Amino acid sequence: MKTYQRYLSRSLILFFSLLLMFLLLIESNIGFKWFFNFTNYFFLGSKVEKISGNWRDFTLQNIYCNILGMSVKAKKIRCIIDYASFFKMSLIIKEIETKDMQIKINDNQNAYLKKNISKDNFKKSIFLGHSLTINKIHFDKIFFKTAKKNIFLSDIFTGIQWTGSNLVIFPSYISDINIEKSNIQSKIFIQNQKIFKKKDFNSQKISNFFRFFSEKIKNLILLNTDLKNLICANFSFVDDFNNKQNISEIEIKAQIKNNTIKIKKFNSRFHSIKIKSYGQIVLKNNCSIFSTIHSEISTLELHDKILNLSIKSKLNNKFKFILNVNNLMRTNVQGVIFLNRLNCPFQVKLSSTHFFLPIEKKIGLRSNSFSAILKGNINNYFLSLQNILYIKNFPSILFKLNSHGNLKNIFLDKLIFLPIKNIHSSEEKNKLIFNKKEINSNDTKYNQILANLIGKLDISVTSSEKSHNLSVPQIRFNGNIMNKKFSILSSLFYKNFSFLDIPKMNISLGKNKAWLKGMFNKNIYVNSAFCFDHLDYFSPFLKGVIKGKFHLSGSRSNPRLYSSFSANHVIWNDFNLNKMEISSRIHSHNKISGNFLFDIKKMNSSFLNIDFLKIRSFWNDKNQKFYFSLKNKDCFINFVFYGILNKKTKFWNGFFKKIDIQTSNFKWIIKKNIVIRNYNIKKKTNDYIQKKLKNSIKLSNFLLILKNFFKNSSHGSILKFHGQTLINAELKWLSDVNFINGTFILESKKLILEKITKEKSLIKKINFLNFSINLKGNNLTSHWILKNSNHLLEESSLLGFLNINDVYNTKIIHGKCFILNFPVSIIDFFTVYFQNTQGVLIGNMNFSGSLYNPKIVADINLKNIFIKGRNLLTYISMFFCSFFNYSNYIDINQEIIIKKGSLFFQLSLNRKKQNGLEWSILFNSDNFKIEIFPRIQFTVSSQLNFHYFLSKCSMNGYLKFLLFYFYIHENNIII
Repeated sequence: MKTYQRYLSRSLILFFSLLLMFLLLIESNIGFKWFFNFTNYFFLGSKVEKISGNWRDFTLQNIYCNILGMSVKAKKIRCIIDYASFFKMSLIIKEIETKDMQIKINDNQNAYLKKNISKDNFKKSIFLGHSLTINKIHFDKIFFKTAKKNIFLSDIFTGIQWTGSNLVIFPSYISDINIEKSNIQSKIFIQNQKIFKKKDFNSQKISNFFRFFSEKIKNLILLNTDLKNLICANFSFVDDFNNKQNISEIEIKAQIKNNTIKIKKFNSRFHSIKIKSYGQIVLKNNCSIFSTIHSEISTLELHDKILNLSIKSKLNNKFKFILNVNNLMRTNVQGVIFLNRLNCPFQVKLSSTHFFLPIEKKIGLRSNSFSAILKGNINNYFLSLQNILYIKNFPSILFKLNSHGNLKNIFLDKLIFLPIKNIHSSEEKNKLIFNKKEINSNDTKYNQILANLIGKLDISVTSSEKSHNLSVPQIRFNGNIMNKKFSILSSLFYKNFSFLDIPKMNISLGKNKAWLKGMFNKNIYVNSAFCFDHLDYFSPFLKGVIKGKFHLSGSRSNPRLYSSFSANHVIWNDFNLNKMEISSRIHSHNKISGNFLFDIKKMNSSFLNIDFLKIRSFWNDKNQKFYFSLKNKDCFINFVFYGILNKKTKFWNGFFKKIDIQTSNFKWIIKKNIVIRNYNIKKKTNDYIQKKLKNSIKLSNFLLILKNFFKNSSHGSILKFHGQTLINAELKWLSDVNFINGTFILESKKLILEKITKEKSLIKKINFLNFSINLKGNNLTSHWILKNSNHLLEESSLLGFLNINDVYNTKIIHGKCFILNFPVSIIDFFTVYFQNTQGVLIGNMNFSGSLYNPKIVADINLKNIFIKGRNLLTYISMFFCSFFNYSNYIDINQEIIIKKGSLFFQLSLNRKKQNGLEWSILFNSDNFKIEIFPRIQFTVSSQLNFHYFLSKCSMNGYLKFLLFYFYIHENNIII
């Protein structure tokens, strides 16, 4: 073996031996510590408190280092390396996991990046021709701290692949991103029309800022980046008004290549607004920025209609943009701002051929010709708006506004708000919009409500990141509404978006005055008053005095309110009000209490007359009282209501002290208390409704003494009934459930009906009455029982049920009614055409169909029927058109006696048809008597069939007398 070969073999053996020893060293925990500390001392310069594991899987605890001008801290970093990748051209890290990472971006980081990092440096980096792959990266928390913002991120899952100047970011997920203001704040100055930030711009002009901004972005775009997909569940930030805003469901797909940012997908949701966007941003070598963005916006305010818009912009020494809306509004906005000129001249034009703003689902604000121009500079600008607005079922409105101003003053030159007749041709439109002289009385169909405003606002604005102040030391407006002059003189001061001060606002409408002053902050203090004692200024037929005061104070959560309003001797056409007073006092400090008064004396009009009306209420957290009293020539109503709340049990009880309702022919007095209870219980039927509360209102059992008088003025009879009645009602409902459950039970014993006429007095006793209704879910059931004993001590009853299934939709009905010895004499209490009735009814009735198409079938037997009256022959002659033409001239007592008979009745009603009522009656009797003349009786057996349809009636059958038959065929009898 040659000498060099021996040395080479010995060298290789030594090399592999050292390599093996090195691998064995770093495979152990102690060896890896020595190796890491050695490399860290000469290359990384980081501080690590504890190291565990080996080179394939190691954990670093309490790390601190400076990298790329940033200070990085972490509580723990764990790294798992794929050792097989060392034998390939790429390094693969299986997993990197960090805990509580903090990154502080130093003030000089931008200069550091600009000086030390460039694309050329990256092309010469160690990764040129190699790749770095990290399959899984997990950050539990990351805190970025900058000079102005603090950024918090939590639960980040991602992965990357880095090859040369190409970076691929695997599908990523971020649970939360929260951006807040830092304690270190830089002031914003406005001086000599130059805007700069003290720490960044060094008094440079705005144009230099945008050039600097473009260069900084280009320095940061060092890699061709492909973001496969990024989802952020929640994104929140603090705006300039110190309000926290939340954006949810952010999803991004983007790519950066050759100074072009291509946004493939950007979806987000902000409150009720959904945004879907795509587009691109191009950075040119001359520091110009071009962008094109297309978006779809939908929101509840647009009633789920989608707004498509596109924005094109160019930014260099001027900012130029074009915005187009293709649907709903069909709007085009073009503007330019010159950034390299003094005072930043600008011009913005807006035009819309179809502007539509939904107000409700079926109502919207529409404009076919809307235009606006804003031009000038920050020291002198001009704004012009002109439009014709259309609202369905309302007159068209001509709207024109001209104003000018600067940073300190805004002048409202003219505001025209003019309802006009509907305009159809474009020529008429242009005359109204662009030439006011063409407006005439024919166009201004509604010119009696013309409104013009001319005035001036003096504005002073001071702003910094610590405070934002808006001062308007003088507001002067003069105009007219409904052709009546009015003026406003006021001032206001708005500080830091949280404090509003109005020293005093004076409003004049002729000689009628009003004023308001107040402060709005954490605490509220508002005073206002008005005195309108020259009402004829509004209308020559209006007279009287109207006054009012209003005071609001306290905090937003615990306000105190005092108000009073009065009207005296108000006359307008046929309306006359002698006196009216309204006052209220409400306190809400720890507990709510207050009182309310509404009092009217002598109010007369063509539709309503009131002698007096008084409504008073008092309440606190435990007790409530309500008084109501009304009187006029036709009625008197008076009642008192009390309420009591038990805070411990959450039970509320209420009761009427007394109810007194009287009219000229009606009187209803309830002397005993009516009790109402409200309570809450938990429903445990299923998990979904378990936490919902079921609220109930229950009218507990009470004794009701009812005295009712009803007078039929045309016949001089009085119906009187009284008795003891028991009522029990309960209503229950669940939150977020459509169905309401309820029960109603009425029970009465010893109910007495009395009818008083000039000739006699009738009395009827009902021993027992029970009526109940039960509503449960979508079904309603009802039952009734009426029992009585007649003079023969036979049991008399009327009982049955009626059920309605699917109450809210089909309303299917099913029911029955059973009649046992029910007296016919009950008819005497509801009509004056019969002098005496006797007998009983026995049978049953069936109910079917639906409420839209009900059907009734009744099979009733007649027993010992006796009917006496002076007009019976008139009713009989209605069905015998060929006979008894002179029955109206017979004015003597007539009688009908039916020892035994039967009635079969059928009825159907179709509510969807105009003449949908149809009924038929089949009458059978083997022996009944008719007495038309005194002591002259006709004994008859008969079978008669009555049929009614399309407002006409027909009768067929026979009457069998002692010596002959009388056949009947009467058709098309109009009733």
